[in-house]
Amino acid sequence: MVAIEVVGLYNLVVGALYVYVGTQVGKREVPDEARLAQRMFLLWWYALGAVNLIGGLNIGLYLADALAPAYWVVISQLNLLAIVLALLGLLYYMVYIYTGSGKWFKPIISFYAAFYLALLALVVWLWNPPQAFTDNGWAIQTLPESDQELSPAVGLAFVILLVGPQLAAAVAFLRLGPKLDDVTQRYRVRLVGTAILFWFSLSLVSSVVGAVTDIDFATLDAWQYLQRIVGLGAVLTILAAYKPPGWVQRRYGVQAV
Repeated sequence: MVAIEVVGLYNLVVGALYVYVGTQVGKREVPDEARLAQRMFLLWWYALGAVNLIGGLNIGLYLADALAPAYWVVISQLNLLAIVLALLGLLYYMVYIYTGSGKWFKPIISFYAAFYLALLALVVWLWNPPQAFTDNGWAIQTLPESDQELSPAVGLAFVILLVGPQLAAAVAFLRLGPKLDDVTQRYRVRLVGTAILFWFSLSLVSSVVGAVTDIDFATLDAWQYLQRIVGLGAVLTILAAYKPPGWVQRRYGVQAV
């Protein structure tokens, strides 16, 4: 287990990295019909960056004994919304790149609106007003704990809805790669698709294993380290897809944004 201070610093650094990747992706010139897809991809990076930066701020407030329950309630709901918006943005971007059509925008919006409402219903059902805070070395925890217990089957269903669409889109993304003639586009699609596939697979694997066993991955230090290593590696891989190192550009003939 690491000190919660280290986790807070990690959140701030990674949050800033997400925002930086967003700024680099935003420099890419795209046709007018692809602008919405690019903005949705930027939404993914900026929303994810905000969640991590706020997470680091929350740990700072917690360490300073200045984390107010009312603030926690509000910021938790905003974080939940930001995560849903981030997933929406990523899915639409990958679907657009694969299909070349914007017709999926409204269906994806509708899906995530329904998913967000379902998450809110789950939060209300598990709700226990926070009165104090503690931590397990990896995350802040509210006290008292919820009186309700979420069944593994329900938890697994929500995780599948959470990461399943992105995993399916990532597989489609990778299938698109060999069909592309442009070497830079092929390189970029392969790196982004592989990074998303590995990144989101972790959550699905842990949820499936946790649902059929008594393993609580949230308490395993090795799993917490692995999550962060894979997540950071995925972000750096996607950054390399848009800003490949000089030697990669020379060897494979790819271009940076």
